[in-house]
Amino acid sequence: MSKTPSTFVVVALAVALAPWSRALADRSIDERHAAAPKGLVEIVVVAGAVDVMAWDRPEVEVTGTVDDSVERVDVASAGDRTSVHVVMRAGMSWHGGEARLNVHVPAQSSVTANVVSATLKIAGVRGNAQLQSVSGDIEGDLHGDVRAGTVSGNLRMNAREAQHIEVKSISGDVDLSGGGGEVEVTTVSGTAKAELGLVTRGRFKTVSGDLVAGLALSPAADLNGESVSGDVSFNFASAPDGEFDVQSFSGDIHNCFGPKPVKAEYGPGSRLEFTNGAGHARVRVDTKSGDVRLCTKGAK
Repeated sequence: MSKTPSTFVVVALAVALAPWSRALADRSIDERHAAAPKGLVEIVVVAGAVDVMAWDRPEVEVTGTVDDSVERVDVASAGDRTSVHVVMRAGMSWHGGEARLNVHVPAQSSVTANVVSATLKIAGVRGNAQLQSVSGDIEGDLHGDVRAGTVSGNLRMNAREAQHIEVKSISGDVDLSGGGGEVEVTTVSGTAKAELGLVTRGRFKTVSGDLVAGLALSPAADLNGESVSGDVSFNFASAPDGEFDVQSFSGDIHNCFGPKPVKAEYGPGSRLEFTNGAGHARVRVDTKSGDVRLCTKGAK
């Protein structure tokens, strides 16, 4: 049996009005608050997306949209601290809510951001940043020191002026371009790639993902790499003066600027111990079943 014309009209109207109904359910946000030029901005958002951008005004501006599960977006200042907090309606969980916000902050600010089920992007901020995502990607282009972590999202960070960097990911990948100083990179099941400057202290740990780091070592640097089943590769700007202690229980060791590793006399595994040059730096690498590669950039 064919549908009557009136039925088609009803269906057509329902399809046509569906996007408008969603648009009407979303609310626009436009908040502005005075902020300290070199203060701290704290951001807490559940579900959606947050873009944090630096500007030259002594104020914080929040624009964007929120859906009906969000009661309000609080923007408040106390002393040198400004907070941006998404508040859910009573009885509503973050699983159904969504806020898509653009947050402008003074360029010299430090930023602390915590998001759940949301993507986070931050660019241009010159102060230090502490960023955390439970389920979502983090992307940053920063000038200050950085601490960032994701549970199930990827982490892409550019912080070439930073002298202290700490990034951690549970199941996402890490792509880091950073300065030197103290660096710590930790992954569980994601891969990690890092391009760094002059490192004084480096800690690189992975459980099952591969790790590749390009870096230079300061004269008295301390560098450690650790893996369970992932491969570890260090590409040095030039062959560093240092004491090397590298071992793998069942993986292979490849060294392109020094002696070759010694295979275990009984059982699997190999070890490489040697001193290069004056030997002031210390390099330690330990893997269980992953391979280890020590090379200078451009070498094969």
